[in-house]
Amino acid sequence: VPGDVGFEKLGLSDVDYEKLVQEVNVIFHVAATVRFDEPLRVATAINVRGTAEVRYFFKGIKTNGSISCYILE
Repeated sequence: VPGDVGFEKLGLSDVDYEKLVQEVNVIFHVAATVRFDEPLRVATAINVRGTAEVRYFFKGIKTNGSISCYILE
C-alpha cells in the first residue's frame, strides 16, 4: 500500500486507510529521516508529524482482540 508518513492519514487514500483501520492489529513505526542536511520542514513532517499520524491511526483501529503498536524513535 503506497503512503507517506509525512502526510495526513499517512498519505493513504481514504479507501486504503479505512481498510487498514479495519484489518491491522500490529504496527511497527520505524520511518524517520536521519539526514542532518534535510530541510527542517521536511524532517519535522517525517519525524514529528509521522509519529503523530501513526498514533492517530492506532487510536482509530477497530479490533476484536489485542493490538500492538511499536514506535521506535
